Amino acid sequence: NDFVLTLDKMMSDNINKEFFMEEVPDETEQERTDGKIVVRLRGTIAMLKDWFSLKFRPNDPKPMEEMIVAFKQVRKLRQKPAHAFKPDIFDQSFFHQQCDLVVTAYNAVRTVRLVLANHPLVRSADIKISDALCEGKIWAQ
Repeated sequence: NDFVLTLDKMMSDNINKEFFMEEVPDETEQERTDGKIVVRLRGTIAMLKDWFSLKFRPNDPKPMEEMIVAFKQVRKLRQKPAHAFKPDIFDQSFFHQQCDLVVTAYNAVRTVRLVLANHPLVRSADIKISDALCEGKIWAQ
C-alpha cells in the first residue's frame, strides 16, 4: 500500500495543474437530477489527457492511450488502501506485482518524456537527449 501511494505521488500528484491552466479547464460542470449545477475540480490525469489530445496528433495513438491507462491504474490501486485499513502481511507475490507496476509506470512516464522531447520546438532548440533515456533500458527483476 505504501509502495502504491508513493508511486502515485511520484506520478499523478507530481503533475502541476498550473501548467495546463490556460489551455485545459480545471473544472467541470454537471447538472444534477434536480437541475442544480455542480462544479467539480478536474484531476491531473484528466487534464494531462486533454492537454496531450489538444497538442499532439500521433500516427499511432496506442502509446498515448496506454500512458493514460497506466496513470489511472496506479491511481486506482492507490485509492483502495487510502480509504481502508488493512493489516500488514507478507506475500512474495507483492514483489512481482511491484516490479510489473514499476515497469508500467516507467513506460507511462517515459512516454510523456518522449512526446515532449520530440516536440518540434524542442528539436529545433538543438537539445540533446541521451541515448540511454531514448532507449529506455531499465532493470526490473
